[in-house]
Amino acid sequence: MANIQSKQAVWSAGWLIVFSLFFLTSCAYDQQFMGVYEEIRVLNQRVAELQDQNAALQAQNEDRMELDEDIQTQKDKEISANLEKMNSNNVALMMEFDQLKLELGEVAGRIDDAEFLIRSRVERDLENQDAQDAMQEMLAELPSLVSRVEQMERYLDLGANSIPGEGQGEGVSGQAASSALESPPPDEVEKQDTAPDILDPNIKEDELYEISLDLFKQDRFGEASAGFQRLVDDHPDSDIADNALFWIGECHMAQQHYELAILVYNDVVNKYPNGNKVPNAIYRQAIAFLKLDDTISAKLLLGKLIERFPASEEARMAKDKLSQIE
Repeated sequence: MANIQSKQAVWSAGWLIVFSLFFLTSCAYDQQFMGVYEEIRVLNQRVAELQDQNAALQAQNEDRMELDEDIQTQKDKEISANLEKMNSNNVALMMEFDQLKLELGEVAGRIDDAEFLIRSRVERDLENQDAQDAMQEMLAELPSLVSRVEQMERYLDLGANSIPGEGQGEGVSGQAASSALESPPPDEVEKQDTAPDILDPNIKEDELYEISLDLFKQDRFGEASAGFQRLVDDHPDSDIADNALFWIGECHMAQQHYELAILVYNDVVNKYPNGNKVPNAIYRQAIAFLKLDDTISAKLLLGKLIERFPASEEARMAKDKLSQIE
């Protein structure tokens, strides 16, 4: 009996120890579990905070990208506006530069025209003065000429009707002298008979050209120039209009009217730029400048001729002339 009770006491003590150990183990496990759960909760909270921070950063990044795009767009617009403004300014400057070139050309043309008018006026004044001097000399010699005629008539004894009386003789002799002065020479009579051909309203352009050219060959430069000018005025689109205009310049050259010749040759180049007389007109224009002792303009024109028409006969002549000038 005592053994049974002792065994029961041992079993009770054993179970008590087992339950105590289990309870202690269970408590320790619960504490460990609670610790792990707390760590998980803290980690989840940290992850949530990091996600919130990441979302905020993404939002800031998107805002910054939008701001950068807006700034870039604004910069592009400003650059485009500046480029357009610069292009507009460049166009305006080019237009202004072209306008200045035109105005400069006009001023240069006016200067040339003024120089030509001054030269022409001076030459005309000199010619008028020379003509007046010649007229005075002729008037001074007229009485002596009349007296010599009267003496010759008396010497030849041409008769009473031919010998002037007192008072009457002066008038008859003066009339004879006047008739001698006013009567044109035979070649002038021939000119007056031939020249009206160029005024024929029914004349054809090729006939007018040939007649004018014949007049030029006869050194009748005024009539030839008038004929060529009529052809240019009446038939400006003719195939020979540029040739006629060129020959007008040649008429002026033959009469030593070099300024007029230069202007006419310039019209040949400008009005008929594709004509066959352009190289020759440039060359003759340079020669006219040389006649006026303007070697600078002559050299420029000769160089221009060589550059524009290097294979032409006029270019070869221009090279020879340049070598002579230099």
